[in-house]
Amino acid sequence: MPDVSEQEPVQDQILRNEFLDSILIEFKETVENQARKFPECFYLHSPSNKKQIALTFDDGPDGRYTPGILDVLKECNVKATFFLLGQNMELNPEMTKRIVDEGHAVGNHSYSHPDFRYLKVEEAHQKQVIKTQQIFEEILGFRPAYFRPPYGVVTDEQIKVLCEESMIIVNWSIETFDWSDTQNSPGKILDRIKRYHHEGAVILMHSAGGDRSNTITVLPELIEFLQNEGYEFVTIDRMFNK
Repeated sequence: MPDVSEQEPVQDQILRNEFLDSILIEFKETVENQARKFPECFYLHSPSNKKQIALTFDDGPDGRYTPGILDVLKECNVKATFFLLGQNMELNPEMTKRIVDEGHAVGNHSYSHPDFRYLKVEEAHQKQVIKTQQIFEEILGFRPAYFRPPYGVVTDEQIKVLCEESMIIVNWSIETFDWSDTQNSPGKILDRIKRYHHEGAVILMHSAGGDRSNTITVLPELIEFLQNEGYEFVTIDRMFNK
């Protein structure tokens, strides 16, 4: 998404913010509708009311930011879920193994992070999902059951194919905006967690794909706050028990 420049006239900033807000509203309505249409295989959060929360990290693994996130999680004794890109696993097989060796869960995040809305069903499935599943098997010896579409967008037809193969699609219920240069200060990220945390929440963060320094910086304080609120951190497979 385009960022708001501090040099823009105030009116232009307002118009752009309104445009971005409309995109987010449309996205929210779309995924909520898909969660209602496909209740057995498309989730935004846990269907239970347990005081659990899932930290999820997209776009890895890489050799720069993923290790820092893993170090924090290890220090805090917290397990998370990493939705990984096939092309990045090929480049970083040892980091892929480290994620699993340290007790974290993994999910499929496509091979190269395209927008699935512009892919035909067969292309999305074979060249993005199945190709990445094969890489998981080659590196880790298993194929994960969980999938998160790039940008969180996927068509109903693509969902049906994934459901038929018993894959579980997990998006998120709390967007931290740690990917946004204008909204990802540690303070802003923590404020969103404090404002929107809820039972069964799935938190979206990123472990690669850009400068994730602020993600690493805020993570210990984010974890401490949620633990003080009484939350248990769980991986996606524990949260959904599938």
